[in-house]
Amino acid sequence: VHQSHANAVIRKRFYATLSTYQGKSDTTPDSQAFDLMIASIRYCSAPYIFAEASLELFLMNDLLRWIVMDTSSLSARKGRRNLVELDFTLLRECLLSITSPFKQKSMWETILREVIAAECDLELLSNGILVLLKESEGEADAAGILRCETLDDFATKVGEESILKRDEHFLKEFVDDMDDESYEEDAQKALIFLETCVGLNPVSASILVSLKVVHRWAEAAPTLDWHVLQLGGNVDIRDPLITALLALVSRGERSVLTTDDAERIALESWRRGGKQWNETTLLLLNEEDAPEMQLCSAKHIVTRGAAELRDLLESFRHSEDADLVNMALVCHVWSERAYRILDLCSNASGVSNADNFPQPSLALIGLAGIETWSAAISGDHSVTYLYLCLVYILQQFQSQADRLDLFLKSSDSSEVVATSIFLAISDATSGIIVDPVTRRDKNCAFVLSLLGGKDIPLYLRQSWCKEVMNDISANMAATNQDNYTRVTRGVSVLSELLFTLFGRIVVDEGLDVSTCDLVVANDVCENDELWYVTDEHGKRAKAKVVKIHSDDFPRLYFTIRVEQSNQVQERQTVAERLRRLPEAPNTCGDAVLASHFSANEKEERIVFGDCIFEKMVKPVLMPLDESKDAPVIDAASELLNI
Repeated sequence: VHQSHANAVIRKRFYATLSTYQGKSDTTPDSQAFDLMIASIRYCSAPYIFAEASLELFLMNDLLRWIVMDTSSLSARKGRRNLVELDFTLLRECLLSITSPFKQKSMWETILREVIAAECDLELLSNGILVLLKESEGEADAAGILRCETLDDFATKVGEESILKRDEHFLKEFVDDMDDESYEEDAQKALIFLETCVGLNPVSASILVSLKVVHRWAEAAPTLDWHVLQLGGNVDIRDPLITALLALVSRGERSVLTTDDAERIALESWRRGGKQWNETTLLLLNEEDAPEMQLCSAKHIVTRGAAELRDLLESFRHSEDADLVNMALVCHVWSERAYRILDLCSNASGVSNADNFPQPSLALIGLAGIETWSAAISGDHSVTYLYLCLVYILQQFQSQADRLDLFLKSSDSSEVVATSIFLAISDATSGIIVDPVTRRDKNCAFVLSLLGGKDIPLYLRQSWCKEVMNDISANMAATNQDNYTRVTRGVSVLSELLFTLFGRIVVDEGLDVSTCDLVVANDVCENDELWYVTDEHGKRAKAKVVKIHSDDFPRLYFTIRVEQSNQVQERQTVAERLRRLPEAPNTCGDAVLASHFSANEKEERIVFGDCIFEKMVKPVLMPLDESKDAPVIDAASELLNI
């Protein structure tokens, strides 16, 4: 106790000020009153000020009431932040004056319980806790006082409730299309509190909650239901719990985080994507500095994420949902996640352990399984899911070369994988091509266009043609329905592949080729040179396809670059406004005749024609093998036309 004649005067002034606010349930001291009481305790010490009264009574009857009023989220009082700091400064002076650690913790826990029960504002409570954590020379560590079961329970509750509020916000924003303006503010307050609990603040790095709390957070984080996720794609919304946990992972906080917890958190960030993944998690996983501090590795995330993607594909196999819109939504979410895994593999090319990373490929994410695609041909599960997943993941990559690499890196026998995919996604149902002038297999044509169409390396297009011809030949010799299905689809796929090789339509003299001018949306490839119908009179301008848009799938539209009046403009249009010829055709003279082929093209056509004839046509039709079933005979007849 300070020996000063002023002590008695100061204590008297302290109680005079205190009495002004005692017994008043709707009033708390102003800043001047707080300053006086705090200065009095600091000068005279708490034991002297409360020598003739109970410090506990002051804490429970007066200071607790003030703290509850100033921190409550129900209060409309202004300037509460400053008052809360003064509340907790006074609380700190009182708690640190108590000599018994047990008594200190007991008093704090009682106060905290009442503050929580009064629905405290999380940001204001966090500000108060930071005031308690401020260190002064020679004083005890306040963090030891603050750690208690009540704080553990409340921190667990806040973390779990932040997940529920996030999900509710997601449903309002993305499903019900309702404004939820309060969410951002509430999420920010929750984040401040959670970060305060684990030492992610500028005042103290002390972790105030136990290991079980952080572990419970990590378990609670991945709760957003897959079927909810599919309704909105990436969940690019503020998530306070994931943000706080990622910060702990980044700091390598092994005292409260296990490796399994860290990987669970990173995986949840991967599932959701958005800014959190791109700006935090991805950088964290690619960080090479201080590897001993890393709690999870990019390789483990790739391994576990890819396995999850493959499991999801398997679950699609058993789905009974045949609604195309739902399928598209589900597959879009899947493709976003798949792209993040493949992108993580690509980014690993610059790190020291890149040799341990798998190559980005269709095989990694489950889309290169020959058995999977073969099962789709026989109808074991809906091929629509697989087709949409394939299309969406290809579209995630801007470069046609990168898309093609996904095929080539999937297997040493990439041509077998490609053939299985083309056969599975083919929409052919008959062995006869009704209209030989237009391309029919829209699914196969669209995938080929994504891979580059006529720009696919020649050796690949040739090898794919040969592999398809081998498959057709082998299945024409069999006698069950599955083989006939492969034959039917094989004929259609071969027609598409040969189109990429030769590109032009062969017509006979006198054939009406008006349909040659029309453009089918699924046939369009990027960089195609077409003609844009500019007005109702049918006037046409030269156009180049810059981009194919599938966000309204299956209704495709295009960005084209139009040359008109010596100006080049970009605009968006649909297939109905595009044509293949500069003018509307009137006779067969507007189409390319066989007599106009170059010598090299004639020779190449002859090579493929002879192969088709000798392996698949002649054994069935010359002479007619009546033991063959109708599908095989139809296919052989169509192959002769090709």
